[in-house]
Amino acid sequence: MHVDLSGPQARYGRGQYRGITMALEELNEHGNLPFQLELAVHDDVGDPPSAARAAAELAADPAVLMVIGPTGDAVADSAARVYQDAALPVLSLSVGNLAHRADYPVLLHGRPGTGTTGLAIPGCLAAGEHPPALIGLVDDRTADTHSWLITRAVSGAVDRTRVALVPRVLPAGTEDFAPVTAELLAEGVDAVVYGGLPDGAARLALALRAAGWSGTAIAGEAAMDPLFLSDAGEAAEGWRFVAGHTDPASDTRAGGFAPVHRRRFGEDPEPYAAEGYDAARMVVIAMQRTLEEGESLNRANVLRRLRILTYNGVARPLAFDRVGDYAGTGPAAYQYEVEAGRFRFLGPAAAPTTGSDE
Repeated sequence: MHVDLSGPQARYGRGQYRGITMALEELNEHGNLPFQLELAVHDDVGDPPSAARAAAELAADPAVLMVIGPTGDAVADSAARVYQDAALPVLSLSVGNLAHRADYPVLLHGRPGTGTTGLAIPGCLAAGEHPPALIGLVDDRTADTHSWLITRAVSGAVDRTRVALVPRVLPAGTEDFAPVTAELLAEGVDAVVYGGLPDGAARLALALRAAGWSGTAIAGEAAMDPLFLSDAGEAAEGWRFVAGHTDPASDTRAGGFAPVHRRRFGEDPEPYAAEGYDAARMVVIAMQRTLEEGESLNRANVLRRLRILTYNGVARPLAFDRVGDYAGTGPAAYQYEVEAGRFRFLGPAAAPTTGSDE
């Protein structure tokens, strides 16, 4: 496992680590496997050079047949380049976008990408109690590619016969959100889509609240962080988010995952815990099938088997297209809303009807 356990994506890293640990403990004890499973964990602290080093260490170990990770977009390309050179397959769960995806055929993407997740936003807004007619679209370049993917997806997915857009681009490093808020309110927007990070989302929430605005605000997964809740305070209430991970403590389709997780770790699952559990079990099935077909258990054979496998997990079905991107039938995104100072799970977002990650 290549993970961020002590950096900016540590919540996602812990979630995946615990989910994978649960799966491997169960399989070693009850799976009747023809091999014993061990988990090698490398923490890259969310730093690209550290991610490249962690990848090199894992790639150099001949016992490592498959890597699950890395955790964040910021380190994804640095790590994927090393794995590609070593022909070591890697299954990424929480990375939303890779800048050079076509260069990494050893990488499997276990979730819909950021752009696909963004495509769900117009449907989320349209399904609300008061569907908006005029949406403010805030592309905050502090979040670089993530913000651009989210806002571009929304722009391409809205029904222009029913909804108009007021697009605004904020230069990287913008801290004063009062001017853009004044512009949006002067145009009369009744919903706002924000593409940036949690601190920017908090500044926007505070500015909108100070201006007395009462419309719907929605953002992508990069902004859905406890930092947003603490920085925005009461202004966070009612904000909506789309994310690539479910909440197994609230998602009825996740079965008994959350109670088992609580017994094992003493608390509710963090983001991507259920997805980590599914990924580990899928990898082990691929290893078993490889041996059953009379093939040697090596990196290339495990990757080939994974590419054609479909696994119905507790979080979402897992399958991959010919490129290695997510091709399962699971939701493109999940919806959350801030209520009483916490992120409340609303369920799967409706399937987007247009657009792509390209």
